Amino acid sequence: GRSLGQSIREFKRGAQEIREELEKSVDVREELKPKPTPAEAAPEKAAQAEDKA
Repeated sequence: GRSLGQSIREFKRGAQEIREELEKSVDVREELKPKPTPAEAAPEKAAQAEDKA
């Protein structure tokens, strides 16, 4: 009983640590991503405007 509870707590702690590491990794990747310019955000509209010009 007691060892099972301890094992479950250790598992939950490990799972939480993994979750936190993944969230940090995602946050870092989002910070490194350049912000798209309006033309990059809508390349189809920009291409259509060039065709009409």
